[in-house]
Amino acid sequence: MTPDPSTPHPLPAHERVVFLKPLVTSPSVVVGEYTYYDDPDGATEFEHRNVLYAYGPERLVIGRYCAIAAGTRFLMAGAEHPTMGASTYPFTMFGGEWAEKTLDVVTSMPSRGDTVVGNDVWFGHRSTVMPGVRIGDGAIIAAGAVVTADVPPYTIVGGNPARPIRQRFDDADIARLLRAAWWDPGRGGTRRRPARTGREPVTQVSIEEYAVAGGSPYALTTGPDDALWFTMVDSGRIGRLVPGAEPAHHQLEPTCGPTVITTGPDGALWFTEYRAHRIGRITLDGTVTEFTVPTPDCAPFGIAAGPDGALWFTETAADRIGRIGRIAVDGRITEFPVPVTGGFPSAITAGPDGGMWFTMNQADAVGRIGMDGAVTVHSLPSPAAAPVGITAGPDGALWYVAIAAGQIGRITVDGQITEFPLPDRAGRPHAITADADGALWFTEWAGNRVGSITPQGVIESYDLPTRGAEPHGITLGPDGALWTALEIGALARIGRHRP
Repeated sequence: MTPDPSTPHPLPAHERVVFLKPLVTSPSVVVGEYTYYDDPDGATEFEHRNVLYAYGPERLVIGRYCAIAAGTRFLMAGAEHPTMGASTYPFTMFGGEWAEKTLDVVTSMPSRGDTVVGNDVWFGHRSTVMPGVRIGDGAIIAAGAVVTADVPPYTIVGGNPARPIRQRFDDADIARLLRAAWWDPGRGGTRRRPARTGREPVTQVSIEEYAVAGGSPYALTTGPDDALWFTMVDSGRIGRLVPGAEPAHHQLEPTCGPTVITTGPDGALWFTEYRAHRIGRITLDGTVTEFTVPTPDCAPFGIAAGPDGALWFTETAADRIGRIGRIAVDGRITEFPVPVTGGFPSAITAGPDGGMWFTMNQADAVGRIGMDGAVTVHSLPSPAAAPVGITAGPDGALWYVAIAAGQIGRITVDGQITEFPLPDRAGRPHAITADADGALWFTEWAGNRVGSITPQGVIESYDLPTRGAEPHGITLGPDGALWTALEIGALARIGRHRP
């Protein structure tokens, strides 16, 4: 019997072994199915004890079927000190006059980028991986190794700093293994899937996947030109797809990290650049303008058009407090602090009451900001809920997804909250949007599904055709279907009909 990848403890008699995918909650840590960590002392705390200094926008991405031994550590870019000046001492982090005089040194430090681990990688006891390293499929990291440079596929490395010991196979066999990619069961096709509600679904769906070259789609929206526009975080691209045609893309700075995208009131598309700390604008003909957010290292994430003719966005990391930003179509930016320390403001949407509503992923709260900058915070009933996506519903309320709690939430404009647990609480819902028929649709990132919920709380869910597709953003497309972005490198179209 194949183990369930959504179960944290695949060996009930051995709690020291855990599958990591159902345990991680941070959007900065991505782990594929069946990757496990083995540690007799707090294996479930991997995200907090083994991923260190994860203060910036850089991510740790680990593939499928990796084996990670006790004591393995991933050092993220927050551990870096400035080396271009006379001293490596981190004056800036102590604030005050020191920060004022050295901030330019810190902000000019180049990012090493994401730390990326392929599939089927074996980490030995107490190995260490430094920031920005890329480790290829099938590699072996020897016990005690300190990996400071990229590791080619199917290569064994060891030592401090880690050096290649040997290849596991010759070049021809490695090429064949990489082509086979046994850890990826394949893509594509159109399939209908039953709902996981214990009954026959009312809505039947057909799901088609469309590969898009050049990156991993993350978020998407429908543009004023009846095309789907989407972000590709890892390659720094904005993509465009007219249903039925071939996709195209526009290359940005490769490391800028375009994240969430929306249509602006000026007929252009606006997007956040999470890693470059900028707001971007792209016209329908592909002209790009970028605006730097005044607060350094603020890591903007969500963005949405407001009722005042401006764009509103979240700043996840600003001053460790978080801010909500407003950018006029001429590029003028105003920032408003959020009165919650470490709240990690995430997604944002326009509410039916003239305000902007946003989730606070680390504060387990939903906030509202008025056009005057006044912020109201509503704490969620469930602890450790970690809300992410949010959208305005057809019933005059706001609907959000709680990725850690595995549930959908509804909040009225006066702050009344109702929670709807998913059939699979480990599904890790990520994004949510309204359709044209009075329902809300959401993605289940770990569950590899899309689902719908009615305003009355009736939930239906549907498996995606390709395993490990990692669905993220979801939107109503120009053709009346739902579309979702799959990080495997595709967009999926969800056609709906009632029998």
